[in-house]
Amino acid sequence: MNGKEIEEEINRSGSNASKDTFTLAETKEMITEKWFAGKGREAEAEEMFQLFDRKEKNLVGLNEIKSIFNQYLDIVISDADIMEFIDEADTDKDGYLSKEEFFTKLGYI
Repeated sequence: MNGKEIEEEINRSGSNASKDTFTLAETKEMITEKWFAGKGREAEAEEMFQLFDRKEKNLVGLNEIKSIFNQYLDIVISDADIMEFIDEADTDKDGYLSKEEFFTKLGYI
C-alpha cells in the first residue's frame, strides 16, 4: 500500500477520519481487514511462487531455489539444505514443490 491508498482506506473505514493519529490497534485492524479482504495473503504467496518458478512449469526445485538465494539474497546455502527443505514438503516425492506444496511449506495454506 502506498500513502495515498492508506489515506483512502482510512477515509473509507469506520474510524473517525478527522483524526490525525491512530492507535496501534486501530492501524493493525485496518491493515488486517484490508489484507484478508483483498486476498493479500494469496497474492503474496502467488507472487513469491512466481519469483521461483521462472520457467512457468508450476514446479520449484533445487536449481530454482538456489538461483533465487544466490541472485537476490546473496546467501550461500548447500544443496543438501535445499533438498531437505524440498523433501519436507514434497508430498508426491517427485523432487519438486508444486504450488500447493510450496504454499503449505511456507504456511500460506
